[in-house]
Amino acid sequence: MIEDAQKQDIEFLLIENGLDLNNLPKNVEWLPLEMFDDVRFDDKQPEEWIKFFQDEHGNKIKFTAKALVKDETDFYIWENCEITDYLKEDKVFNVRFEDGENMKLKRL
Repeated sequence: MIEDAQKQDIEFLLIENGLDLNNLPKNVEWLPLEMFDDVRFDDKQPEEWIKFFQDEHGNKIKFTAKALVKDETDFYIWENCEITDYLKEDKVFNVRFEDGENMKLKRL
């Protein structure tokens, strides 16, 4: 059971495959994800995901995800969040973290 849960934990999978975001060489330059992002392989478009997490009356059902964020010490962590909306015109998700902070994210 624990092994199955680890197979779905993004942080565990990345570290297991040699990518620890907090132990990268200091001279690593980040390229924007958008340069490599190909939404053709997504299971659903963002608007479809929002609709998927609604009941038959249109009421929202809790829609959770993990988002990669940098804390105040520049340490990368995966934080649980709830997707509250998707803004099609800006192509961003509105998310709320467990501490109540809201943020706009391009990808989850």
